[in-house]
Amino acid sequence: MIGHKPPNHHDFGWASDQSSDLLNWVTERLVSLLIALTGSALHHRHNINKDAKLNPSANAVRPKVAMAYAPDHAGLKKL
Repeated sequence: MIGHKPPNHHDFGWASDQSSDLLNWVTERLVSLLIALTGSALHHRHNINKDAKLNPSANAVRPKVAMAYAPDHAGLKKL
């Protein structure tokens, strides 16, 4: 399995796992910025970055957090 953690599979898929993380690093931040801009949540960018660091996953964390701070993007009214 690619990027799997057991010792006998550690080296298998290491390069593809690391390159995937590197390529997603740029797009993840760009998408979260666009979500924050369209959802009127740009002023929450500090909270978005702080909350994204709490999640151990490396995939699409910032866009998920940006959506949580941008209810206008989903057509929801702020309370």
